[in-house]
Amino acid sequence: MVPDETVVLMVSHDGYIKRSSPRSYQASSENDNGLEEEDYPILLKQVSTLDHLFMFTSKGNMIYRPIHEVTDARWKDTGEHISQSIGLADDEELIGAYTFSSLNESGNFVVATAHGLIKQTAFMDLLPGRTYKKRASVFEKFKQTDDQVVDIDYIDQAKPLTVMLMSRHGLGLRYDLAEVPTNGARTSGAKSMDLRGDDVVVNMQLVEDSDDAIIVTQRGALKKMAITEVPVTSRARKGVLCLRELKANPHEIVAFIRVAHDSVSPVEVVTSRGIRHDILPAEHERNARYSNGSFVIDIDTEGIPTSLRHKEQTLMLN
Repeated sequence: MVPDETVVLMVSHDGYIKRSSPRSYQASSENDNGLEEEDYPILLKQVSTLDHLFMFTSKGNMIYRPIHEVTDARWKDTGEHISQSIGLADDEELIGAYTFSSLNESGNFVVATAHGLIKQTAFMDLLPGRTYKKRASVFEKFKQTDDQVVDIDYIDQAKPLTVMLMSRHGLGLRYDLAEVPTNGARTSGAKSMDLRGDDVVVNMQLVEDSDDAIIVTQRGALKKMAITEVPVTSRARKGVLCLRELKANPHEIVAFIRVAHDSVSPVEVVTSRGIRHDILPAEHERNARYSNGSFVIDIDTEGIPTSLRHKEQTLMLN
C-alpha cells in the first residue's frame, strides 16, 4: 500500500521532475529550486502521493507517472530528468503537466499544433499502458514532420469557452469549443485555422469573453487587447488581422496568452539573450485590434522576445 502523503510537486519546462516534503519546500526559498537559470516550473502544486501526473511534450508524447514514483528530493536539489527513463528528442520540451486524483476522469484535453491542427481527446483515451515507465505514449499524430504542439489544455466541465488562435503574421481566429471534434490519441485532428504561406499558429488559448489577450512581437512590443476584438466565427477560417500592417519591418507575433481582465499577476517575457522581463498587464491599457501596442523591450540591447508565460505565483501550502 502506498501511504497517502502530502508533497510539493514540481515539473520543469526542460524536463526535470521531483517531489519534496512540505517541510523541505518551506525551509528553502522558492527560487532555490535546483533548476538552471533559463529553466522554469510549468507545474508547481501541492498534491497527494496517491495522485497521477500526466506530462505532455511539444513532439506529441505523453509521459505518465504516479506521484509516489516521482523522485523524492530536497527542494534545492534538481530531481530527475525525464530522459533518464524515457527517450526524448534533443529539442523536445514539456509544454503541459496536469495532476489527477484518479484514472477515471470525464474531461477532455484540447490540443493545437503550429501547422494548424486541433482536436479534443478524452482523458480515458490517454490512460497509461503497462510500459509507461520506459515509453512515452502518443497523444498527437502530426501530418508534417516539422509540426509541434503549441498548447494543450484540460477541461472537465462544460463552460461557455471559445478557442482563440493567433498566427505569426498577426491573424486571430475565435470559435466555439464545440466546433473542435473529439478524436483518439493517435490522430491528427481537424484544421484549426486557414494558414497562408509560411504562417504558423503561435498559440491556442481557451478564453472567456471577459478575458484579455497579451501579445508580444519580435520587435519588442507588447499589446493588451480585449478578447472580444476578435469576433466568434467558425473553425478553419483565415481570421482577422490583430496588428497594424507596416510596409517596412512589420511586426510578427512571437507569443500570445490569455489573462483575466482583472488580473494583477505578472507575466514574464524571455528574450533570445535569456533576459527576463516581468510585466504587469494591469498597468497597460487595452489596445484596439489594429494597434501594434507599445515597446517594452529594446531588442538591440536585450535580444528578441522568444516566449511569454504566466509568472508562477508563490505556492501557499494548505
